[in-house]
Amino acid sequence: MKRELCEQIFDKYPEVVAEAARTAPDVARAWGAHKSDGGLLYPTYKALVRRDGIYQSKSAGHRDFNAELYVPRLRTSTSLVSRFAKELGSSVDGSDTNIAHDQ
Repeated sequence: MKRELCEQIFDKYPEVVAEAARTAPDVARAWGAHKSDGGLLYPTYKALVRRDGIYQSKSAGHRDFNAELYVPRLRTSTSLVSRFAKELGSSVDGSDTNIAHDQ
């Protein structure tokens, strides 16, 4: 079980963190683009920052900085979780020991 956790999740952290570091600047840079290119007006940006990255208005609609930063990694994390769940299921099915005692 511990080996599966390491192989399927923990060993993938460097890859996911590197991808986040690579894509986050472009996502954040887009917030400062011209409004016609999807950027934000300063008052909207300021409102988002004051509200921990989540804001909704008639002019800007619903914006969530946290979700916008996470979307590029959603595909990676979804595949990691599904792969881990599959491996965990087969690991648990093939084991007759109590998982709580596997520490």
